Amino acid sequence: MKTRRMLLIFLVLATLAPVFLASVNVRTLQMNQIDTDISANLIAVGSTAPDWTMKELRSDVNKTFSVEYSGKVVMIDFFATWCGPCRDAMPYIKQINDYFAGESKFVLMSISGDDPNYDEADLKQFADDYEMDWLIFHDKTQQVSDDYDISAIPTMAIISKTGYIYYIEEGFGGVDLLKVKVQTLLDLSDNAAPVVNELIVTTNVTDALLRHLKLSLTLGGTTLTSDLWNPDSTKLIHSFNINPIDIWDATQAGKENVTVHLLAEDYVGKSTTAELVVDLTKLTDSGPPTVSITRIEEIDSSIGQNFKIYASFADDLLLINKSIQIWINAALAVEETSLQHDTGNVYFASFYSVPVTKKMTIEIKAVAKDVAGNTAEGTQTYVVTDNTGIIFPLVLGGILLANLLLLPLYRKRGQRA
Repeated sequence: MKTRRMLLIFLVLATLAPVFLASVNVRTLQMNQIDTDISANLIAVGSTAPDWTMKELRSDVNKTFSVEYSGKVVMIDFFATWCGPCRDAMPYIKQINDYFAGESKFVLMSISGDDPNYDEADLKQFADDYEMDWLIFHDKTQQVSDDYDISAIPTMAIISKTGYIYYIEEGFGGVDLLKVKVQTLLDLSDNAAPVVNELIVTTNVTDALLRHLKLSLTLGGTTLTSDLWNPDSTKLIHSFNINPIDIWDATQAGKENVTVHLLAEDYVGKSTTAELVVDLTKLTDSGPPTVSITRIEEIDSSIGQNFKIYASFADDLLLINKSIQIWINAALAVEETSLQHDTGNVYFASFYSVPVTKKMTIEIKAVAKDVAGNTAEGTQTYVVTDNTGIIFPLVLGGILLANLLLLPLYRKRGQRA
């Protein structure tokens, strides 16, 4: 009887193991996606800092951000009294405040996201306990947090003297990092406007601290714009993406040229504009796109196999779509159309838990289409080399099946005994 009970327990565990493994893997992917979404929700660096009016707790006076702190570098700490990481960060925030003590152009403030009914006396006591000898505000309506798209605390934001968001982070990046960010803005003495040296769809712009580049053009009554916030100031060439279908449609409608406008702005508030007339009739197509698979990487996983596939896409006109596909047994198994840029004409896609086994032959395809309607694909046959995690559930399932087939024999032995 004891042997039979142990056998039944083993059978139940064997049945549930693959399901458990699959659920763990899916949950991990979901959590990673949630983390990505949170990070992506923060307000854009380079954009204008939201304006607000709130009462400062110690002075008991209403303060309007754009009025009181114009011309100052402002560091904002979004926190709550119940937040453990926020409390842990307070001594380090105090180090920053002490470091810039006496700097008239620097302002540090903490904005509490505590419940609207949280007692202000308790909030003041919390500030005293943690030696927060800087400005304290209580965002009772949560409007400021919403304007900054705050999804996690603590969050640190640094605002330039001209009211633009220069840096924002979830968590606490460290005293040294934040001191450098603040000092960079305090030391900024840029008297020159951005210089536009060249403009062709890509732009060549030089400036000490670029804040914003905007490219725009009008086609058939529709204005197309492309914005780049907080561009790398050390990178001279900045690329902008204009919808190629709209440009192609304009040529088909008989439009021969279009004026492209560029606006470049820096953190001091200076700006420069430039424009260029582009001859659309020179957009001619000499053939289909050129496509090829350049690299395939395998990463083992708990279920199936993970792949990272790189492909090169090129065309003398304009590509309107491109994708990477995995084919198994002459059938499309999975396709990714949202490719990530690597370098030059190379893009890549990641595939998770693909149902393959070691030594299985699969087909990798890269497919592209240009605005003239020409299509091309690059194909590569590939043999899976790594040990794939899906083998373990299959072996476990085989053990389960064998035990189910042998179960009648165990019962007969039990009856004879």
